[in-house]
Amino acid sequence: MADFGRGNRTVMLYPRFDPGNPADRLGLVREVVALANSGGGEILFGVESHSGDRPGLDRASRAFFDAEALTDLIDGCIAPGHVAISTGSAQADRPGRHVISVVVDPQEKLPLVFSKEGRYPAEAGEVTIFQRNTVVTRHGARTGLATGADHRRWIDAAVRAERQRMLQVLTLASSLPPGASISIVNEAGEVSSEPRALLDRAVRSWRADPSKLLGRQDLLALFLARKVLTLDDPTGDLVLHSALRRRATLWFWVDRVFPEPERMERVLLEAVAGSDRDRSDAASSIVDLAALLLDPARHTKVVSALGSSRYRHFRDAAESGGDRQTVLERLVRLRDRQVNGGPLRRAREYEIEECADELGRALLGPVPANTAANRLLGPVGFELMLRHHRELGTALEIAAAGGEQASIFVDPD
Repeated sequence: MADFGRGNRTVMLYPRFDPGNPADRLGLVREVVALANSGGGEILFGVESHSGDRPGLDRASRAFFDAEALTDLIDGCIAPGHVAISTGSAQADRPGRHVISVVVDPQEKLPLVFSKEGRYPAEAGEVTIFQRNTVVTRHGARTGLATGADHRRWIDAAVRAERQRMLQVLTLASSLPPGASISIVNEAGEVSSEPRALLDRAVRSWRADPSKLLGRQDLLALFLARKVLTLDDPTGDLVLHSALRRRATLWFWVDRVFPEPERMERVLLEAVAGSDRDRSDAASSIVDLAALLLDPARHTKVVSALGSSRYRHFRDAAESGGDRQTVLERLVRLRDRQVNGGPLRRAREYEIEECADELGRALLGPVPANTAANRLLGPVGFELMLRHHRELGTALEIAAAGGEQASIFVDPD
C-alpha cells in the first residue's frame, strides 16, 4: 500500500504503488483531489520519501498511469468539475523501472467535491477512503477534510475572481458606444448578454418575491453596463426600487427611466409600504425624489405615507422632508461638489461621464468599501441627469432660489 500522507504541500513522494490494490487506487484519487483543491502540485511514484532513492515502478504499474484513463477514474468520483492532470516518466535507479510523475493543476474556482463513496472490502470490514459530498485538501504535509476556514478562503477567492472578471467585462461595456451590445460565451459554449441576463433573472426573482431586490454589486455592475442596457417597464421599476435602497447609482437610473409622475408616485409609495428589511437609504431617497419630481398633491401624499410608517426613520424623514424648499436647496448644492478641481456644474459632460465610470469601477473593484467614491457617485449622477433633462435643471435652480416649483410635470387637471 502506498504511504499516503507524507511529502510536502507541493511534491508528494511514494516508493510503491499497486494498481491492483483498491486502497492504492482510491488513495491516489483522494490525494489528486486534495492537491487540486490546495493549489496544485506533483506526485512522484517510485521515489523513497526519506532517502530520495529512486527504485521506480515496474512495467505493470506504469501502465496504470495513462493520463486520459487516470483522469476518467478521478472525474468519475467528483461532480461537478474536472481534474486537470498530466503524467510523465523517467528512468529509475534500477534497470527496467521508471519513476512516474503525476502533475495536478490547481482547481481554479470552487473546490472539487466527491460525488460517490470511495470504499473497498477488507477482512476487518469495509474501509472508506473518502465519503460522498465531502471536500479534502492539504493542511501542511497531510491530507484531511476541509475546514470552515478552507471554505471561506475558497469562497473569497471565487468572489474576487468573479468580481475581477465582471470588472473586465463591464470596463469594456462602459467604453462601447450607445446602441452596441456585448455577449459573453461561458465555458459550456452558451452565449448570453450578461448584464441583460443578470437583470432578467433579477426581475423573475423580484416578481416572485418583491423583497428580493438588486444588491449593491449588482447595481454597480449594471451601472457600468448602462450604455448597452435597455430598460423596459419591469426592469426600470426594479432598478428604481433597488437604487432607492442603495442610492449611489440612483440618479443614473432616474435619468435612464425618467418616470412620469404617476409611475414615480407608485414606485415611491410601494417603497414606503415594502416588506424588505434592508431599506437603509430609502427614506432620504424617497424624500428627494418626491420633492424634485412630483407635483404638490403627489408630494404631499408620499410624505404623508412616510409619516404614517411603522418605521421610525421613515417618520423622521417625513418630518424633515416635509419642507420641500429645504430639500430642493440641499439638492441644488450637489452641483457644487468638486470634481477635477472645479464644481460639477462647470465640468464638461464627457468629463462627468468619465468620472462616473471611474468611480463605478473603483466601487466594484477589489476594495469595494470606497466611501469617498460612494459619496461622489451620487452627485455625479445627479448632475448628469440635470444635463440630460435641462428643463428640470432650470426649474430646480429657480425653485431653490425661492421661485416657482421645481417639478416640470404638470397635472392634466
